[in-house]
Amino acid sequence: MSAPEKSRPARQERLCAIDTLRGIAAVLMIVHHIFFDLVTFSGAPRGLFYNWFFDLIHYVSAGLFIILAGVSSRFSRNNYKRALRTFGCALIVSAGSLVVGEPIIYGVLHFLASAMLIYALCAPAFVKLERFCVLPTLCAIGTVVFAPLASGAQTAYRCLWMFGFVYPGFYSADYFPLLPWVFVFLFGTWLGALIREQRFPAPFYAVRENFAARIGRHAMLLYLLHQPVIYALAMLVRPLFS
Repeated sequence: MSAPEKSRPARQERLCAIDTLRGIAAVLMIVHHIFFDLVTFSGAPRGLFYNWFFDLIHYVSAGLFIILAGVSSRFSRNNYKRALRTFGCALIVSAGSLVVGEPIIYGVLHFLASAMLIYALCAPAFVKLERFCVLPTLCAIGTVVFAPLASGAQTAYRCLWMFGFVYPGFYSADYFPLLPWVFVFLFGTWLGALIREQRFPAPFYAVRENFAARIGRHAMLLYLLHQPVIYALAMLVRPLFS
């Protein structure tokens, strides 16, 4: 008699562990942006933000967001709608960034919308690559090989900035090219499959409701609203650094 199949969480069920991790990433992102705005708009000393500590916060929070977006792709009923909704939010962010003079051409939301669409279009192929751990292995190799493109590499061509090849004069205050970040996203989709199949340690599924999880459930709204608030506060304290 075959072993009973492991039950999977219902599609509509939210796992508090995922929301908790997303909430932690959101808090780190807010801290990162507070100090960025203090330096950029309030005139605070550059060393307050441009240092290894905030570089670490930046990559940890961004990496968590991207991995968790990949995880959520394995639970979503419609990744096309997710991509469209995320792209709409990205356009709002781009419009706001132009107002304050720090244009965001291809930031994390633009990237996430692109990655969601790529996954929606190619999901059957990616699922096949999960066999024998081929997908996570390719993701690890791709991330390492293309890591130098995370901040952009200059080229004379003006149409490759989505992939990490920027032309002279290109500037995006927030920049997440497809290379290497798409491999981080796809690694998250592989983790999402493991989570759905109940293959993570039991404590992961036992995480209960908490403050970070409540933040994580509203991460997109928080992303859209926190920067205008932080910018306004930065303008208020600007005289302190004049």
